[in-house]
Amino acid sequence: MNVLNVNQDKNNTFDDEAILISKYASTWLCKKRVYGIKAAIKAGANLIILDDGLQDISINKDVNILVSNQNQGNGNNKIIPAGPLREPVKSGIKKSSCLFFYGKKSKINEYFKKYNKNIFCGKIKIDKKNISKMHNKKVIAFAGIAHPDNFFKTLTNHGLNLIDSIPFPDHFNYKRSDINKILLKCKEQSAIPVTTYKDYVKIPDDVKKSFSVVDIHIIFNKRKFFNFINKRINFYV
Repeated sequence: MNVLNVNQDKNNTFDDEAILISKYASTWLCKKRVYGIKAAIKAGANLIILDDGLQDISINKDVNILVSNQNQGNGNNKIIPAGPLREPVKSGIKKSSCLFFYGKKSKINEYFKKYNKNIFCGKIKIDKKNISKMHNKKVIAFAGIAHPDNFFKTLTNHGLNLIDSIPFPDHFNYKRSDINKILLKCKEQSAIPVTTYKDYVKIPDDVKKSFSVVDIHIIFNKRKFFNFINKRINFYV
């Protein structure tokens, strides 16, 4: 069994999402989720959240949250490798307890016909103070996330002078050489390097100060969402 508590073991190389989540709650990494669940319960956990757990049928879950967004939707509605989906839309809908949709509610029916379960919509919000410091400067952005173009478009939509964008594969593990190339490119073009917080956590500590980060938050009806979750798991404070 290989279970690691991210908060306790800082000498290991962890996935970016695990590092981010560990800033808010104890986070367990494992080859099989059941090992992590048992270890977390032994450590005193009362609530366990699985990342990308919808397709894991080996675990009985109280709540299944289906997540989608207006920009990508379901792509061509085909399963990997022919398309972006991990399972057919119909089976995902059937298993889901609710839908969390990034975008306008009016767009949901385009991707999920007559979805009759609970729906929660979220909007992306950027820290304007953070963005304002980058105005009137040339920007080179890079990101190793699922859809880097969404990040680049967000920057231009907020008035930044994006002179170049560098996409990397999702969960990309930056080497020192990758970071040095980005810094050199920015120096040559008198630009500032800008990235997501998800990418920022993987940049070596000694050069972190050279990079600017755009803080992106999701705005949604928290009371309505968490009331729904609490009722499903019978959890009340």
